[in-house]
Amino acid sequence: MKITLRVKELMDERGWGADELAREASLDEATAQSVYAEESTEMDMATQGRISQALGVLPHEIVGDVEEPQASSTEVDMPRSDDIPTESRTELKGRGN
Repeated sequence: MKITLRVKELMDERGWGADELAREASLDEATAQSVYAEESTEMDMATQGRISQALGVLPHEIVGDVEEPQASSTEVDMPRSDDIPTESRTELKGRGN
């Protein structure tokens, strides 16, 4: 699952750079730079809270899109046992599976 943060968008709306985020959210400069460059998609709840408070939004408002991963060409959807007809399940059991 990929989560997109809206921090950069919200910072840009306010004309903030990473230095302003660092100062207002009590973050170190490297963390603020990473968040602004959208390199950081993982953060603890305390950091998320400080960032959202500094930006004047609720914590959930800094989260943008959540995308489910696409199946790759090597991934296969396996049928669930209830998708297999009863007679086929009986044949499989007879093979020692």
